[in-house]
Amino acid sequence: MLPERHPNPAIIYSNIGDIHRLMGDYERTLSFHRKVLNIREKVRCNPLECATTYTNLDETYREMKDYSTALTYFEKGLEIREKNLPKNHPDVAVIYHNIAKLYLSTGKYIVTLNLADDSGTSILHLNLIGYSNFND
Repeated sequence: MLPERHPNPAIIYSNIGDIHRLMGDYERTLSFHRKVLNIREKVRCNPLECATTYTNLDETYREMKDYSTALTYFEKGLEIREKNLPKNHPDVAVIYHNIAKLYLSTGKYIVTLNLADDSGTSILHLNLIGYSNFND
């Protein structure tokens, strides 16, 4: 038996939550991911691990069409990533892409295009850097 504040159950609960999301059981998904967030906050986790949990929550709320709650979690995850990662990091680009999907779902096409452009620029920059290093 693991101690209450051990971080490993968070990984297991997160995986179980992801399975429930794939099955469309969103209430169970949210229950497991909230449990994960509670564990991670108690053990003072790496901020990027908390950001990943926010991503799991925001994607679930987006799929449930609860866009305002999803956006709240997207913003929390983005804030953490922007503080801890370079601007052109792929994890930051993924969040911009996911927020763009949210705005696409709400019919806000101009915002979607701008966010998609931001995420695409970050990914293109990384690909060009990788390509230039490959040929050296």
